[in-house]
Amino acid sequence: MVMSLAMVTRTLCTLTRCSRILQCVTCRWKGTAHVDSLFSTPSCRGFASTSSLTVLVRRFSLCFSHRSLNRSRFSVNKIALGGVKYSHMQSRSSSERGQGNHYQDDAHVQSSLQQFSVWLEHFDDLINSHSDRCLEEAEWQRFRAERLAEYPSRELSIDGIVMKKCLGAKRYRLGKSYIAYLKGRQQQANLAALVHYVALCGECYDLSSQEEIFSLFDELKSRYRVLDVMSCDLLIRGMSKTDRWKDCLWLMEMMKLSSEVTARAYGLVVAAAFRNNEIELGWKLMTETVESAMTPTAEVFMEWVRLCTEARLSGNGKSEAMMDRLLQFMRIHRLFIPVEAVQSIQEWFQSDLIHSWKGKFAAVSKKGECSVCGNYMEPISLSLKDFERMRTNFMDRVIKGSDTFLQSTPGEVERFKKFVEQTAPYDVVMDGLNVGFQRQPGSSGGKFDQAKGVFTVAKYLSETRGKKVLILGRQHMLRWPQKFIKPLQQMAHCFFAENLSKDDPFLLYAAMHSGLGTVFISKDMMRDHLFKLGEEFDILFRKWQWSHQMQILHVKPDGTVKFKAPLRFDTVVQHKENSWHIPYESGLPRYAYEVPETWLCLTSS
Repeated sequence: MVMSLAMVTRTLCTLTRCSRILQCVTCRWKGTAHVDSLFSTPSCRGFASTSSLTVLVRRFSLCFSHRSLNRSRFSVNKIALGGVKYSHMQSRSSSERGQGNHYQDDAHVQSSLQQFSVWLEHFDDLINSHSDRCLEEAEWQRFRAERLAEYPSRELSIDGIVMKKCLGAKRYRLGKSYIAYLKGRQQQANLAALVHYVALCGECYDLSSQEEIFSLFDELKSRYRVLDVMSCDLLIRGMSKTDRWKDCLWLMEMMKLSSEVTARAYGLVVAAAFRNNEIELGWKLMTETVESAMTPTAEVFMEWVRLCTEARLSGNGKSEAMMDRLLQFMRIHRLFIPVEAVQSIQEWFQSDLIHSWKGKFAAVSKKGECSVCGNYMEPISLSLKDFERMRTNFMDRVIKGSDTFLQSTPGEVERFKKFVEQTAPYDVVMDGLNVGFQRQPGSSGGKFDQAKGVFTVAKYLSETRGKKVLILGRQHMLRWPQKFIKPLQQMAHCFFAENLSKDDPFLLYAAMHSGLGTVFISKDMMRDHLFKLGEEFDILFRKWQWSHQMQILHVKPDGTVKFKAPLRFDTVVQHKENSWHIPYESGLPRYAYEVPETWLCLTSS
């Protein structure tokens, strides 16, 4: 049995402080035994509910859609913020759960969320109404008493909330006075408060002393044998700025015991290594970062550029080679760096008085032409040999794997394979349900419009463009208006899978089986199977996807369909004799299968 998203959600909701949960998250969730082992864990410590949200998104973004994850995140939020205990939900009758009432009544949960939101606003008011100054013990005592009178159940978490708010606003003196207030009351600050305070000291390093950070860090090490991932991350924020930055390596190893090192933690330690001239250690951790499917933070790139600038000013002749190392690393690992980082690279090039580099932000046309210099980007190339390797890998790991086609049945899989062998190759493979759900202007989105949408696109491709089309759908689509379904089956090959089957593996199988000349139409991000392919084949799969996936932009009243064509050029760092082109993240949202459309163009005279 494959672990469902609902089971994942319920587990995260229940075990909000379980140190073993992340070990199970790293598994592929192929059986309920993983959940049973979580419930039988005797000591549930070291895992915060906010960490469960992070893990939910990071670990399962390859397995579930954003819509499903957002629903699940909301479920966890209702538990964490509404103060609802899972045991209350378990007591609900099975008939009630069958009707979809898995959680507390929506109105009650919404009311709880609103009350908690108003309660948190008092903390924001406190932070924003004071400059960064120390508060007297009497002021803290009054504020704390008022808040606990409103929410008595938050006595254990209020100290952590105060420090978290101080950290967010970088109010060092305010946070320091709160720690002093707790000590004055002979009250030991809890873990959440202390780790946030250490992070605050690191963020405001010029105002705090190393000795204070060291003292708190050593105290926590002696008090807790094991620290959770979030606590380690916060401690790294504080320790990475100090002379004892190498203690962060110990914290990173502790994070690996239960989960994975966060991108922020990697970034802080890599930057610290570069700053302290531990160059090869920094690059080793940079490689670990990208091998963990994360992009290094802007701070990492900016710190390396700073070293390149220092090398240039020293006249040691290493500056250009250092910059080339960075750009080649970005190219090999196909990194899209943040805009702040690309701006620092632009400044480095433009400060070169010898080669007179000019840097401008550019767009690249559909044909791959730079809008600034007129040069063309490298074509996105996938050789027949690489395609065959990638296709074989996909068939072996995804199609022939133990969870073949996930929710499909072996009989249906064999039926589909025979169907493809008899009717392939195709020019276009279309996700019928995906196309049907794309609402056009003026449509109601009902079954009639959905069937009409699929029919219109198929007719345009098969009759107007003369393409051989395969339409993949679900059995329930056969109940759509026959006015469209019957002629659809005559003009194109159609395969309707069971309603519970996953259709994207069918689509990928048919497209790959047909060869390099076949394109497919879908807005699906195709993330479900990437984690099975491995890093090398992940890149080949993405290249194939970028150069073969089409999306529908709109359908005109006369039946003409406008598509977003596949990419013709490769979106990686590119170098020619007198130019560099660097793709970067502008900060605008994009689908995972999409690539950035923003570039930095660097040219020298």
